[in-house]
Amino acid sequence: MSADSNYRKLTADTAQALHDAQERGESAPLTVMVRFAPRGVLEDIRRALEAAGLEVSLFLPRGICSGMILPQNIRELTELDFVEKIDLPKMAKPR
Repeated sequence: MSADSNYRKLTADTAQALHDAQERGESAPLTVMVRFAPRGVLEDIRRALEAAGLEVSLFLPRGICSGMILPQNIRELTELDFVEKIDLPKMAKPR
């Protein structure tokens, strides 16, 4: 599977996880927090989620080793209650 198709699947999986969380009554809007993903991929994910009618924000935290989908109203990292977790592969920089 190519990196491009991996990210398309990641975007679809992320949209589904956020939708499921909202249907369970989790806090919305939600935040997708990722690391080790090219900036263009973050924009692709944001656009796909917004097209699905979800209000999201994307940001790159420091010290987080994998992507996390979190309720946006969480205030302290020590109190995180994970909605879903998605793993993002490390990507080599384009040459």
